[in-house]
Amino acid sequence: MIKKLFLLYFLSLPLVATEVTLYAECDNHPYSYCEQGEVKGINIEIYKAIFSKIKEYSLEIKGIAWAEGLEKMQHKEIKMLGSIAYNPIQRPFITEYTEPFIYKNKALFCNKEIPSKNISWPEDFYNLKIATIKGFSENKKLKEASSKGLIELIEANSSQSLMNLIQKKVDCHLADEITIKGKINQLIQHYQDKNQSTEALTNIKKVISLKSSGRHIGFSDASFVLKEDLIKKINIAIKIMENSQEINTIVDKTLNNYLNPTKRRVITASVYNWGNYVSTRIPSHGVVAEIVSKAFDNQNIDINYNFVHSNHAYLLAKWGKSCLTFPWIETNEKRSYMYSSNALKPSSTYLFYKKGNFKYGIKYNKFSDLKAYRIGGINGYFYEKEFQDNNFNYTSFKDLKSAIQALLFNQIDIIPSNKDIFVSELANYFVNEMDNLSFHKQSFNDGSTHVLFSKRCDNAKSLRDEFNHGLENIKKDGTFKEVLDKYNITLEDFYGVMGGEVDDDNDGVFNEYDECENTIKGTKVDNRGCNTIDPYIMDIKYDKNQLHITGYMPSKKEHKDFIS
Repeated sequence: MIKKLFLLYFLSLPLVATEVTLYAECDNHPYSYCEQGEVKGINIEIYKAIFSKIKEYSLEIKGIAWAEGLEKMQHKEIKMLGSIAYNPIQRPFITEYTEPFIYKNKALFCNKEIPSKNISWPEDFYNLKIATIKGFSENKKLKEASSKGLIELIEANSSQSLMNLIQKKVDCHLADEITIKGKINQLIQHYQDKNQSTEALTNIKKVISLKSSGRHIGFSDASFVLKEDLIKKINIAIKIMENSQEINTIVDKTLNNYLNPTKRRVITASVYNWGNYVSTRIPSHGVVAEIVSKAFDNQNIDINYNFVHSNHAYLLAKWGKSCLTFPWIETNEKRSYMYSSNALKPSSTYLFYKKGNFKYGIKYNKFSDLKAYRIGGINGYFYEKEFQDNNFNYTSFKDLKSAIQALLFNQIDIIPSNKDIFVSELANYFVNEMDNLSFHKQSFNDGSTHVLFSKRCDNAKSLRDEFNHGLENIKKDGTFKEVLDKYNITLEDFYGVMGGEVDDDNDGVFNEYDECENTIKGTKVDNRGCNTIDPYIMDIKYDKNQLHITGYMPSKKEHKDFIS
């Protein structure tokens, strides 16, 4: 039985994907920029969303200066660079491009009163000084007007060109619309913090949009066997995101956070290793930890993890040294000191034993039946007090690994444990003992795990409410599903049968948020539970006396009618 559980546990681990590295600009606010060793920005969020839809590839994003990136592409030292305007003549060393994933709008910003209606470009700007950025794509009409002496062009880098506009050394500035809005907004906040006048900044207005140009992920001529396949899959993901308006949503959200930065709070959680759900062995600390992080992130809160022994993690929160801890099953004692979040994950406890010691299994129908056995448990766990208060033959261990070791050496007879956690500990430390252990089919305890918030912290209740709200939001917007997908876990695997968390058509979207019910099994869906494939695409192949049909049917009825 343990071996079957181990197989299920193993299959639930992420599949190995081909790792690819995408280099992104460190100096292109707000599209792509480096901050405290991390690459951030609109493009970065789009890259992540693209690769979340491509399971065969694992993406690593590294920051690089734009000029250095181009040089390394030219020398075939790197394979992928974003974001690049299509220009094969100027950059012949970039041999392939993806479809454009974003369009950048050029606009003219002026500090001079210019009529906002019926503007004629560039005639209404004759006799003015216009700042442009060195290396910025040229505007043909502007260049012609400048060559005739009708407009004076002042070339400088981006920061200097904007400063020339603010100081009224030029009348207008031609640049990327989002970039300039972002810089002006940041300067306004900077001036306000120093109690300086912002009049020169607030007087700057966009007067005309000129042209939009697409940005692509570019590939060098470096050897890359899977290049064609990768580009194809990226283009499909971009198309899906365009059709679902996901790119526009990312741009709006990321830009809003950039233009209107919210001061993020940082909190620390005392946590402990709980199998592979919360673990120091995993870079993201496991699926449950990542769900907690995403829920807090939705509320502009960053979380730091302090990994300690389980009992110590709880005591730190109980004393108010840490304002939250997880994952815990609720008990009356914990309710006295803590507020509990909404449920994170079901957690049923079973009784594990060594098969060689109990040929016909252990006898367990009611709690008192266990008095006949030597029981080993984890210090501080919910069952410990009841065993001790009823004078059971109970031994407390510092962790599950130590308890399993005692079980294998016949020092105890039974260990109460969550199945997934028990199997993950076997996989990590006792993989050769799989066949020697089993568990009683009747569960010892059925419950759910929660984040606990210390009542000793003044903001505990409001912090719990923020977390619950964030958890609800990430379930609704698809982030929760994305986290499970990353670990190759389905909602059914994660939740089993649990209250209102239902996904009747098994498409990975809770009924509560599913706008397209009864989806055919295997259909790729977006975070609304609706198909991401053109419903009119169908592929029919005849091979070895068999007809292979792939495509999308809008409902089970149409599917049945088609094949009958």
